[in-house]
Amino acid sequence: MRRIQSLGINSVAVAAWLGLAIGASGCQKANSPEWSSTEQAPPATGEQLTEEDLLADEAIESPEAAHPLAENELDARVVTTAGEVAARPAKARSTVAGSVRPATRLSFDDEEMEEELDDTDSDAALEEMDGPELKEGTPEYMLQQIALLKASPANLIRQPIPGQPGKFESIQLTPEQTSQEQLRRLHATVELAMQVITATKDHPRQEQLFNNAVHYLGDARKQLALAGEPDQAQLLSEDADALFKRDKTSFAAVQSALKMVQLAQAQAETYGRQDTRWGAAFAKQARLFAGNFPQETNLAAMNLIAAGRITEQLGLMEDSLNCYAMVEERFPNTPFADTTASVLRRMRLQGQKLTEFAGSTLEGGYISIDQFAGHPVLIAFWSANSQKFQSDLPLIEAALTKHGSRGLMVIGVNLDKNQATVDQFVEQHNLAWQNIFFSAAESRGVQNPIARHYGVTSVPVYWMVDARGTVVAAPFNIQQLDAVLSK
Repeated sequence: MRRIQSLGINSVAVAAWLGLAIGASGCQKANSPEWSSTEQAPPATGEQLTEEDLLADEAIESPEAAHPLAENELDARVVTTAGEVAARPAKARSTVAGSVRPATRLSFDDEEMEEELDDTDSDAALEEMDGPELKEGTPEYMLQQIALLKASPANLIRQPIPGQPGKFESIQLTPEQTSQEQLRRLHATVELAMQVITATKDHPRQEQLFNNAVHYLGDARKQLALAGEPDQAQLLSEDADALFKRDKTSFAAVQSALKMVQLAQAQAETYGRQDTRWGAAFAKQARLFAGNFPQETNLAAMNLIAAGRITEQLGLMEDSLNCYAMVEERFPNTPFADTTASVLRRMRLQGQKLTEFAGSTLEGGYISIDQFAGHPVLIAFWSANSQKFQSDLPLIEAALTKHGSRGLMVIGVNLDKNQATVDQFVEQHNLAWQNIFFSAAESRGVQNPIARHYGVTSVPVYWMVDARGTVVAAPFNIQQLDAVLSK
């Protein structure tokens, strides 16, 4: 079929991240993003963020301790560090990517069509799929075959028993065979979905069947790209292009573009620490989706917040700020508006006076940033189970010893829930500074009012405030503490 030109929805980001080797092993080298089509990538471990993930209240450890990037399932009772949560199991990498026939591209003006079906009501067609028998070769039959491919275990196959007509036996596959079987099914899904799309694309009453096929096609292409087949990423881009040109408001156009965003997110989560351009590419895809599908308010906002979080973890503060600001500007009525407002309040602190910062202390007192006027102040958001914070403590103690005479002060903001845990940690490590910790259970952990007000959901996080009360940096690189104070 004829090749389709690249579309505005994907052109910027495709140039950024398709060129960075979708699924290529070259990405394992931080300074070598080039790719070879004969190489394959490690599997992605990232998962698409759900609305529940985005609204979760648990803190994770600072990005330096977490690799690959991922949103982890956290215990609601404690602040959990990402470095201490088991990584999600990686998908098996295929070794037979080159052994299958390449899929064709999506097209809506190709004259060499497959045999088309007469118009039928889509609801009736879906009801027919539930019946015991479907006519082979119909869109309903092919969608049923896709569903069977997805539903049946990939590590088992049924084979006829010789000499026993109509009887089968189940064969347990090895991990390598299972990987190959998974790839075979994905390619079979691509071929079946393409046939359904060809047969239904010109029949409005079969739109539901068409949409189902587009969904299956995009998902299969995405998974194949993550398994190490970069051509599938290009095909997914071209499919999104064609569907957007056909009807940019359609379900099919939205779903195909969404798969592009999900693919970019998975690559950013897997390779972002080795090359931050993966994170920047995800942010571009999220912004492009939001710009091209403004009617998809929740989807667009979720993508932007996910991209904002990942790029902030990677230190791409401008990309992160742009993503959050787009939610604030275009999607103020979504469930994510409050989360976005808190994060932006924090991200816009640098160069501003810190005025809203006060709370009760671990000892039952009360402190406010106003009490520290005339002193440079290091603010540390921390939890007792953060290994990174523990490794940073010698730097903080050394700075206090060296610069304490010049007025350096430290304020801790603890995000644990159990006071006994905090008391034990403070005593064990001889913390000499005051720590904000609220007596009310509902104001502990990441429900800490200060953490909520500024959208702090990870630990440790440091801010530096100068003697005039102006925020020098938020976040602040603790490794630069002595150098900054010496100046």
